[in-house]
Amino acid sequence: MSTTDSLTDVYVYENSQLLEQLEEMLLDSEKQGVLEKSHIDEIFRVMHTIKGSSAMMGYEGLTKLAHSMEDMFAPLRQDPNVPMDIWEPIISLVLECIDFFKDEIAKVQDGLLPDGEVESLHQRAVELLHKISGEPAAEAPAYEAVVALDCSIRKAPDSDYRVCTLKQETKVDVYEYGDTWCRVGYREYTGYMKTRWLWGFRSLNAKRYAVPGAPQPAGVVTLTEDTWIEGGKCSGLSAQA
Repeated sequence: MSTTDSLTDVYVYENSQLLEQLEEMLLDSEKQGVLEKSHIDEIFRVMHTIKGSSAMMGYEGLTKLAHSMEDMFAPLRQDPNVPMDIWEPIISLVLECIDFFKDEIAKVQDGLLPDGEVESLHQRAVELLHKISGEPAAEAPAYEAVVALDCSIRKAPDSDYRVCTLKQETKVDVYEYGDTWCRVGYREYTGYMKTRWLWGFRSLNAKRYAVPGAPQPAGVVTLTEDTWIEGGKCSGLSAQA
């Protein structure tokens, strides 16, 4: 058995066990309509573990979702006294995430990549975090895009200050699209990237956002949530970005 196979087996087994235990606990909490402090701590611990192991395996989507769930439970660990009407959507989201993680881990067990769409669950976690914290809702991204080459997020357009570096094929959130620069976000980082460094723009809200003026196949007029706009195969892009 190779090292990779061994790591995959450990990943599947340990996270499956954690999710089964968490699901049993949550079903009891669902009946009560509220989470006890010990349950909050346990959910936080499980999400932290899934985040770390998924990051180690290179599963970006699962890492992103587990991270947002961990963030959502962080303030609850400090103060679980939130309005009662918030508990129902919190518990419901955790149960949905458990089902999602189990489905994705089953793909891994079958030798496939965990490629399920996490954005809707992630956004719900972010929105609930703001309700829990009493903060205004964060700005929602307009698009998702793929980094076309190894490059960096800059603090401002034409700035040499690099907020963080990203590998080719990393997915980023796009908040504003421009002909030359896009305002983007990746995890906790925000800043600007040249539009030509990005491709595969996908609308996250087809009813609200128009098609960006990026290179696109002939005949594409509107975006749907399942439509990817693919630029040329990154030809002519500098590896020195």
